[in-house]
Amino acid sequence: MSAIRILRKNEVTQITGLSNTTIYERKKAGLFPTSTSLGGRAVGYLEHEITAILNAYAAGYVDQEIKQLVKLMLEQRKQNASAFMTALTSNDGGA
Repeated sequence: MSAIRILRKNEVTQITGLSNTTIYERKKAGLFPTSTSLGGRAVGYLEHEITAILNAYAAGYVDQEIKQLVKLMLEQRKQNASAFMTALTSNDGGA
């Protein structure tokens, strides 16, 4: 599995060219991936998700397709975390 890179909000606004307000509005509409808590008040975005959204917009995806993509990415987060936890607990069985 490749390393996960976290982007802070200022990096996301710089990369996407979107304002904080536009990002917030798109997240609220389901058109942008949600941020991930990094603890305390710090949040970040998964770089591969931001890249996927930019690619989708560049490919001409319509809002409904973007919403579906965001939904799939968020579900994939849960699946990845579950698989990781399962692997950890199965490796810890002999300890």
